[in-house]
Amino acid sequence: MDILDQLIQLAQIRGQADIHCRLQGDWSIPHEQKQGQANMHIISRGSGWLNIAGEKEARAIKQGDILFFPQAHTHRLSSSDKSLHRQEKIHSRKQGVFTLNYCGDYAQADMEFFCAVFHYEANAALFRALPQMIAINVEHPALQTLSRLLKNEADKYDEGAASLIHALSSALFIMIIRAYLADSPALPEGIIKAGREPRLQPLIHAIMHNPEQDWTIEKLCELGHLSRAQLMRLFKQHLNISPYAFILQTRLQKAAHLLKNSQDSILNIALLSGFNSETNFGKAFKNYYGISAGDYRKQ
Repeated sequence: MDILDQLIQLAQIRGQADIHCRLQGDWSIPHEQKQGQANMHIISRGSGWLNIAGEKEARAIKQGDILFFPQAHTHRLSSSDKSLHRQEKIHSRKQGVFTLNYCGDYAQADMEFFCAVFHYEANAALFRALPQMIAINVEHPALQTLSRLLKNEADKYDEGAASLIHALSSALFIMIIRAYLADSPALPEGIIKAGREPRLQPLIHAIMHNPEQDWTIEKLCELGHLSRAQLMRLFKQHLNISPYAFILQTRLQKAAHLLKNSQDSILNIALLSGFNSETNFGKAFKNYYGISAGDYRKQ
C-alpha cells in the first residue's frame, strides 16, 4: 500500500452518499460541524448558493460541482444568497436505499444533489492534513462517471443497490482526494505534503507500513541518508512533531484499527503495534484517545 492507502485505512472511514435532495422554491439546508465527520455534496442539477461559516459572501454553486468538507465545517446550502424570510418545509422519506429530502414539486426540482456523511477516527492524520473545504467539478472524467452512476442508482431500484452505493461512495471519496492533490499547487503542511517530500517519503512509508518495528533515530537516518539534525528538522518542519512522536501516533492508530477490526486480545494488539506490554500500551492509548482501549473497542 502507498501512503494514501495507509492513511485511508487508519482513518477507519465509514459512510456513503445515500441522501438524495430534490428541491423546488425557496429552501435552505444547514449543516453543523461535528468532530470525526466529513460532508460531501454532489450537485447533479440546477444551481444554488453555499454559505460557509466565517465567510461574508455566499458562493455560487452549480451542476457538476462537488463540495467536500473534511472536518464538516459549518455551512448552509440554499436557493438564495440572501436571508430567506419564508422558505419551503423540507420533507424526508425513504426511496430505495436513499433518503429523499424534498420540497415543492420534487418531480420538477430546480436543484438536485446528493449528500454523503463520512465518519472517521477523530485523530485521523489524513483529515487533519486536508483544508476546510475542497471544491472541484466533475469535468474530471472519473468523477463524471462515478457521479453519473450514483444518479442512475437513485433513478432506478435495482438489486444490490446498497452494495453499489457503498462502493461508489468510497471511490468518489478517493477520487476527490486525488483530484485535490493533482490540482493543488501548494499543499498545507501535514502528512500528505510530508509524504511527497523526497527525503521524508521513504521514512514515512516505512514507519506507516511497519510501525511495530524497533525504529531508532539511527535506523531512520540510515534509511533516509540523513544526519540526525536533518531528520529532526524535516519532521518538525513538515509534521510539527518529532520522529518519536510520529512513530507513537502511528502505532496507536494501527492499534485502534485492530481494536475495531480484529478479535485479537488487547495484549496481542499491543504487541502487534510495537508496545512491549499491555500496561504501557494502555497508558499511551488513553492519553492519546481519551478513553481506554477496552472502552474504545466497545464504541
